[in-house]
Amino acid sequence: MKSTLKLSWILGLLIVFSACSPTKKMAKEAEEKAKEEKMKTEKIITDAGYVKALVVNRNGSDGCGFLFEVIDTKELISPLKWPEDNLHQKEGNIVWIKYKLSDSPQTTCLISKPAAVTEIKLVQ
Repeated sequence: MKSTLKLSWILGLLIVFSACSPTKKMAKEAEEKAKEEKMKTEKIITDAGYVKALVVNRNGSDGCGFLFEVIDTKELISPLKWPEDNLHQKEGNIVWIKYKLSDSPQTTCLISKPAAVTEIKLVQ
């Protein structure tokens, strides 16, 4: 009786552990696939001329307001004009932007470069 109980107990554990193993493998594969898809999507977006930026609020710094901090270079961009809806003008938002540095004189914000932002999209 004791040996049957032990055998049942061991078989039960084997079933439980073998059932968990494929689930972990499938979860890891799904995570890797999602990461690959994200990288492909980001490549398409960057190939189209967009850069990823963080919206930062520098109201207390030399007359600066909301700026874009380009994630790869840490360059601060001061948009000459924000979109009228101001949906993206929230500190902490991560956005894709297309911009062209401006030849116009420096704005009151001395820590950034003035730029015409031609397109902006919120990162999902």
